[in-house]
Amino acid sequence: MKPPRPLNFALLREIQSASILIRLSRDIDEKLSCLPYMEEFYHRAQAALMFLLRANVETDAWRDEAYIRAGLNEFYSLEDAARRAFRRSGQPAKPPLLSDSLHPLVHIMYSLRHINVHVKPSVTSVGEISVRLNDPTGDREFTWGAVMLADETESDLLGNAEVKKRYRVEDVRRAMAWLFENQRAFGIGQVFRLGTEAYCREVLSALEDQ
Repeated sequence: MKPPRPLNFALLREIQSASILIRLSRDIDEKLSCLPYMEEFYHRAQAALMFLLRANVETDAWRDEAYIRAGLNEFYSLEDAARRAFRRSGQPAKPPLLSDSLHPLVHIMYSLRHINVHVKPSVTSVGEISVRLNDPTGDREFTWGAVMLADETESDLLGNAEVKKRYRVEDVRRAMAWLFENQRAFGIGQVFRLGTEAYCREVLSALEDQ
């Protein structure tokens, strides 16, 4: 029996800001846009954010769940896209696997994708958040609703046979506690943005190491 997958919880940091733009962070965007053989990977990463960040409290709950499911599918597809990109570039090494990441959020998203596709959609709820906008004329605070994963998501994960086989229960609980806490800042879309970009950076780091 394989040992539980190792996770580095030092990689989970409090989400203190969010972008209103549906695009990758500048450092990732600039690197990927300059690599022709990474075009498919680049476009799929953008597609993942497009779906994940479209969840909106003004729509029906099933639409939000569909956006999350679609975003997680695009996130999952990054692994195969990276594999094809490395082959096109002539890289001697293989790209990092999602399952080999040390980032806890990457593993939560990886597992939730399987559950959403093969078991059931992740149920969402709406929570109220307060955001402070930094403005030259004076900071302003806004309050609105944000789409979040429901509490039952944790039991969905812990009840999944593959998750129980691959991860320590305490690690899943710890990762989900972080997720629940941080989604209250800007919603689940911004949390999943962080996980998507974490894997993008792992792939770029593997390229730079060649």
